[in-house]
Amino acid sequence: MMDAVAPMSLADTMSAGLVTALRSKQYAFVPGRSLQAACGLEPEVWAEFADCWERLTLDHYMGDGGRYRYRRYGAFLLGAHGELVLQPHGPYEQPRYINTLNGGVARHFDPLEPSFVHNRFLRGLLRALGRAFDAAEGTNAPWLVRLHPYRIRADGAMLGQPTPEGLHRDGVDFICTLMVERHNVEGGETRITDAAGNLLHALTLSDPLDLLVANDVTTMHGVSPITAARPDRAAWRDVLVIAYARP
Repeated sequence: MMDAVAPMSLADTMSAGLVTALRSKQYAFVPGRSLQAACGLEPEVWAEFADCWERLTLDHYMGDGGRYRYRRYGAFLLGAHGELVLQPHGPYEQPRYINTLNGGVARHFDPLEPSFVHNRFLRGLLRALGRAFDAAEGTNAPWLVRLHPYRIRADGAMLGQPTPEGLHRDGVDFICTLMVERHNVEGGETRITDAAGNLLHALTLSDPLDLLVANDVTTMHGVSPITAARPDRAAWRDVLVIAYARP
């Protein structure tokens, strides 16, 4: 199904750098300001996108018993010619050997909202990343794109765990993290390692639109806990995790 409203175009200005970094380092970081400039993002389009995080729902499946993660879930099929088709909603499941904390269980999350699914920025980003990954691999084939908008909460009595499973892979081909908002947060450092756990890079996604992309076959990743900078106030870290795999 083609878009009624044209998605934002991102590929020409950021794809080449992504491809070069993925081929040489297996990961790439795009600062938020660069991504914003690359797509000419309109404030109202970003506001519509970011507003979806206000209606995420509690994840009841946390193997550590935590009640700090809010989320939704959905998936697109991205065709070889850029067709982007929302897939029927269903449970999310990972094998236990990939997710030792929450794997092996069919987890039923609330679906993505229509305002999120049809957002022009999101659809442009998904296509641009798909083209970059095709170029990095030298192929042109469909992608199954799974979307995980997360809000990790913390307060004076509770740590937030962005990756409670620790350093891990997600069992896909490429994994992306887009920063949406940090509010009253300390911590949340992201570490990228090779498959043996040797550190390749560490950074903190701090600004809206900061984007980290990695080859999920050859690297692992993890994020340190977050705390509330002011313990008497709520804190949250909002990100969109996007997973690309060949269907």
